[in-house]
Amino acid sequence: MSGQEKVLEKRVEKVLGVGGVDGSGDSFVESGVERVRDGIHTRSVLSAGASYSLAVVCSGAGEVRLTVSVKRSAPRTVACDGVPVRQRLVDVPAHVEVDVDGLAGASGVVGWRIDEVTG
Repeated sequence: MSGQEKVLEKRVEKVLGVGGVDGSGDSFVESGVERVRDGIHTRSVLSAGASYSLAVVCSGAGEVRLTVSVKRSAPRTVACDGVPVRQRLVDVPAHVEVDVDGLAGASGVVGWRIDEVTG
């Protein structure tokens, strides 16, 4: 990772509250940070029927496309402006796929975090 990407990675981790910054908490399930050019392609094992919150943030330039494999979830575009987007995942299946791919000209770092929603 380049020096600039490392700076962006720390920024993304701070916004999401993950990495060395703060990955604790009872509701925290999992997270990750990748370069935009590598994308995110993860298959999370969750408790079927439960509800979760997904946060995705991209820091850099351009936009990325977020796709989540749950009912009634259409792909959405996320700007690489360092502002997290959140999506509630309700009545999930046992496995949820999260994919983020950079659109033309996108660069930087993208991160995601899944938390269980209780109560």
